Amino acid sequence: CEQPFLWPLVAPLAEDRAVRVVYSGHNVEWRARRDLLARLGRTAPAVVEQLAWMERALIARADLVIACCEADAAGYAAM
Repeated sequence: CEQPFLWPLVAPLAEDRAVRVVYSGHNVEWRARRDLLARLGRTAPAVVEQLAWMERALIARADLVIACCEADAAGYAAM
């Protein structure tokens, strides 16, 4: 899974523990969306929280999480 918003589609398949889940994140998505909206002078707290929930759930189930940088790895570990 490269995008956390795909997790609701993948999660039913991942209930079978024989299925390996890899999250290859390009950044901490919920934070990137929140920051982008702020730069645009907008907010969407419910959307950001839903994305954060999906990303946390995906990370919690993932057998392997790949981060692009140390800062993202620290963000994923904090989740």
